[in-house]
Amino acid sequence: IKPELLAIEALMETNADSALVLLEQFHELVSVDNYNQAYANLLLTEAYIEQDKSLLSADSLLNISIELFDREEDYPYAARLWYCKGKVWEELREPQKAIESYYKSLGYLEKTPDRLLFLRIYNDLGNLYFDQDLPDESLNMFKAGYEYTEEWGIESRKFVALRNIGLAYTYLE
Repeated sequence: IKPELLAIEALMETNADSALVLLEQFHELVSVDNYNQAYANLLLTEAYIEQDKSLLSADSLLNISIELFDREEDYPYAARLWYCKGKVWEELREPQKAIESYYKSLGYLEKTPDRLLFLRIYNDLGNLYFDQDLPDESLNMFKAGYEYTEEWGIESRKFVALRNIGLAYTYLE
């Protein structure tokens, strides 16, 4: 991975808006191979998610990146890309396809755990099931997310998990 892309990824944690500007200009400024281009596409999509921007313009780039990282069996990036693909399907109001994408991401995460991504996926799956009036499945996903916050000691995410569990129980009654 090019050092410029790694620097942009590090910037995303604190200044996602600045990272997005750099990523949008990256294609014009730097010539890269397919692997680095796929990684840049991943970062661009993640920046769109962080900035709550539409993902539809990134969908075709995302598909190209997914194909490359799946073929290369590059599990950490494939997991992140399938998560992003799930977000695209959510935006397109295709919950079943979003769920399938999230489960593909979870499959890759079994090989390379990204704890925060695990939590995001279980939260998003719970929300998707909740929106489809499937409270038992929703509750199971929220509980799984909470169990990971406990197991991994991620205090900052417990509130969201517990709030979602409470919402699911309210809906069950």
